Amino acid sequence: MPQKDRDLVETIIKSIADFPDEVVVRAEGDDMGVRIYVNVAPEDMGRVIGPKGAIINGIRSVLKALAFKQNMSIKLELLEPAVNNA
Repeated sequence: MPQKDRDLVETIIKSIADFPDEVVVRAEGDDMGVRIYVNVAPEDMGRVIGPKGAIINGIRSVLKALAFKQNMSIKLELLEPAVNNA
């Protein structure tokens, strides 16, 4: 089921981001759960996190409900953008 969960997160994040082409979502999972990793453009970090974390926590709440229905665990991790020091 990780692909379905990954696709849902990708759709949500891309709809929020100003730079949707830079959104990269990767999922790793087994029978017990899924861990979803999200990379966005540095300019989109604040937009995806939202005020006081409201947006990212809302996405996590949706995933928590989905995980409950599937009797598994889904964790979402928003990764820090790479810093280019060149």
